[in-house]
Amino acid sequence: MNTKKFYISLAVFGLLCAVSAALPGTYSGIFALISAFPFSLIALGLRALSLSGNGGNILAIILYIIVCLLPGGVLLYLRRKALKKEDILIGVFTAMMFAAIYYMINPALLSRNYGSEFYPLLKSALGGCCWCIAVCWVVFKLVGKLRSADKSGVQRLFKICLGVLAFFFAALAFGGAAGEISGGWENLKAANTALSERELLPTLIFCSVKAIINALPYALDAIVAVKGMELISAMEADTYSSIAVEKAEAISVFSILSLKVTLLAVLIFNILQIIFIKKLLVVDVELVLPLLSIAFMLASVLLSRLVRENKELKDDNDMFI
Repeated sequence: MNTKKFYISLAVFGLLCAVSAALPGTYSGIFALISAFPFSLIALGLRALSLSGNGGNILAIILYIIVCLLPGGVLLYLRRKALKKEDILIGVFTAMMFAAIYYMINPALLSRNYGSEFYPLLKSALGGCCWCIAVCWVVFKLVGKLRSADKSGVQRLFKICLGVLAFFFAALAFGGAAGEISGGWENLKAANTALSERELLPTLIFCSVKAIINALPYALDAIVAVKGMELISAMEADTYSSIAVEKAEAISVFSILSLKVTLLAVLIFNILQIIFIKKLLVVDVELVLPLLSIAFMLASVLLSRLVRENKELKDDNDMFI
């Protein structure tokens, strides 16, 4: 596994999510952001191309058709092997992409019937339907493969799931932070029009730091997921190797460290808010319990012990032999 390239892919994907979330008027919650991504960015680019002139409009239509037909290429590829019942969802996904991207390119069609204030919600709903179809197809495929998969097949599928989870956490981290910062600044300025930029600056800084701290657990969980992929790669080579034990220990240590860092960051931020309370327009002292990070920590500690004990047991058996 090329870890460096995977981290670069995560960073690029996260930056795309951040750009999508930071666009004015696009952020309406992190899950709404993820639902609309990447369909909203595709629609934004096609709309800009379409409005550039007659030639741009023709090119936008061609690209629109090509992009929406891409899932059909997957269906044609699967047809060469053997189509399953769940593969009909790819056709449904293609049809849903045509509708979702078309309405995102032409927001006036949605605003005319539902009002402009509901456009962000409708956009995320359209994207959410696309993702729902895609997730259903992936899960049905995985369940079918798990039934007949051997040990190496299960490991490979588990690695894929961890990879998807890492990208999901990257979207939550980058997109969540960028969207919260952008939306927080817009709301703060709109609610305090009588104040100058200098008077708003301390609150803006603290709002930005809070958004980064909120995104921190997701970023750390993405790294844990990547380390889990490294462990599976090591176990694929040799389940009882010292490298597998080292990878398992590394996950355990990093999971514990990430939990401590998250809790300390929240604690320090709460104390700083109290210290600078006179200069802040908004104070939000929170008690954070990162359940997902705790679950990852417990699972990684248990896994590291199991891997180490299995290796010790194998070494003892080899000595008798």
